[in-house]
Amino acid sequence: MYALKEQFEVRIRRSSKTRYEAGCKDGECEFQLRAFKMQKGEYWVVRMFLKDHTCNIDGFHARLRQANSWTVGELLAPKLQVHGHSLKPKDIMVEMQVDHGLHLLYTKAWREKDHAEASIFGPLEESFKLLPAYCHRLKEVNPGTITTMKTNVANQFEYLFIAHAASLHGFHTMIRPVIAIDGTHLKGKFSGIMFVAICLDANNQVFPLAYGFGDVEDEMSWTWFLNELKNAIGSPKDCMIISDRHLGIKAAMEKVYPNVPHGYCVFHMAQNIKNDYKRKDVSLLFKQAWKAYRKADFKEVMLEMMKVNRVAFEDLMNVGPERWSRAYSPVRRYRLMTSSIAESMNSCLVHVRQMPITTMVEFIREMLQKWFYKRRTKAEKTRTQLTPWATELIKERNKDSEKYTVRPIDSVNFNVKDGNKDGLVNLSEKTCSCTKFQVDKLPCRHALAAIRYAKKPFPDFCGDCYKTTSWLEAYSGNIFPVVNGIFLKICDQRLFIRLLFVHKQEGQKRKDLNLPGSMKMERPEIARFVKNLVTTDRIVRILNHVRLLNHVHLQHLQHLQHRSDHVDRTGVGNVEKKATIHRNVH
Repeated sequence: MYALKEQFEVRIRRSSKTRYEAGCKDGECEFQLRAFKMQKGEYWVVRMFLKDHTCNIDGFHARLRQANSWTVGELLAPKLQVHGHSLKPKDIMVEMQVDHGLHLLYTKAWREKDHAEASIFGPLEESFKLLPAYCHRLKEVNPGTITTMKTNVANQFEYLFIAHAASLHGFHTMIRPVIAIDGTHLKGKFSGIMFVAICLDANNQVFPLAYGFGDVEDEMSWTWFLNELKNAIGSPKDCMIISDRHLGIKAAMEKVYPNVPHGYCVFHMAQNIKNDYKRKDVSLLFKQAWKAYRKADFKEVMLEMMKVNRVAFEDLMNVGPERWSRAYSPVRRYRLMTSSIAESMNSCLVHVRQMPITTMVEFIREMLQKWFYKRRTKAEKTRTQLTPWATELIKERNKDSEKYTVRPIDSVNFNVKDGNKDGLVNLSEKTCSCTKFQVDKLPCRHALAAIRYAKKPFPDFCGDCYKTTSWLEAYSGNIFPVVNGIFLKICDQRLFIRLLFVHKQEGQKRKDLNLPGSMKMERPEIARFVKNLVTTDRIVRILNHVRLLNHVHLQHLQHLQHRSDHVDRTGVGNVEKKATIHRNVH
């Protein structure tokens, strides 16, 4: 570090377990350092340090060979720990050039990033082994939290599902029962898929309900995730699940949620229509169709589409209007027509999707902890009956409705004329002929004009899912951290198992892969070392010990095999000796 700061190159003269000598690259320079290790303990004593250089100017501003991946990684480690997310190689190259005058290649910057991440978060392989203990501890400090992990017959990691108790409580209060699900690819060494299930809270903000991890996005993985989601939340009344048109999600929904409506994201459908037909008029008509609240308006638009492009009309009708249109939706969609809220959740995790899996889960937990506290505090300070988002929407609609003419029929029925199709409002049943009032559970412009004419407060006609009390109740739960984030209580030695991501390459059949570096728990060497409380360093020492044992066993086996091959090749030795060697090899 000193040489990197002073911009000169170091030449190591002697380096052993008890002595260290270093000098300047120029052999004539008087700069030198000598250090010796004390006989007892791990301390070193610097007995000579001549820091003044007597070399020429060529000794400075050189290539700085000592600035290797380990050294620069140690410089980056504190910043990585503060930021909490991975650094980009290009950012590392710029930072090292500006701060230290180092001109790094991209490959070296990538190695330095890997070293910094390994020093802070630990190796990727070890993170899988910490995952069972972390999930157990997470459930202990957050009662009601659901964590489910699935492994294959070889004790290799396959799936993980997590739903925090605070999220489940908030969903079962007044959160709108419209769930958007989506999957996003992980960027780490063991590439996989992250699944998310997201809702909207009373303030129209993203409300994470559950998330999980899998090896690949297919029917099997989505079926497992939706099964765990069903076990966590059940089948709420008037619930709808929205996703893109992934075939795996469709097949999984038919198995797990056959009685729950499955809606499609209209944004993804619009992109497909734009790419398939390449006609702006078809895209415009599709937008008008899914936005229509009344069936009569929907039919009018679709008839126009049939005239413009009959193939597009038939394709959309074959998909099923109940999956993508608001007018024919079997349940309320509450203005939620896309799965963009799930995409928003994925964008929040774009920098952590290449981290070790346990670190990634802890980052998500900490993010939710911040969200719950921040939004609960904001809800406590809100003095209006409706949430800030609902209040602004009502103000905007009310401003437009001031131009409408109200013709009262009786104390609850009103005929509101807007100069177009008008609206027949019933304040007692909270309905309007435009159907916006009853579909969104928010007063439409016709209803606002009637409410203002009747001199009644607007919040009384809004659904409870938009009120501040529901907003506060949804975030009333707390999400507590795992103590120190490192100390993990092992509830059962069998949890400390071989857990490596089963990575599936493109075009490869789904099967269990035996990844290097894995080991089983059945060995008595591990069982002797594992206690009730272990740390990351202790786990690493245990794993290194087992690797050493495996290495010794492998060398012994190779030696026996070599002897067997030699006997077979030369033909020397008696028959009994040959049989003994072959038996030992087997």
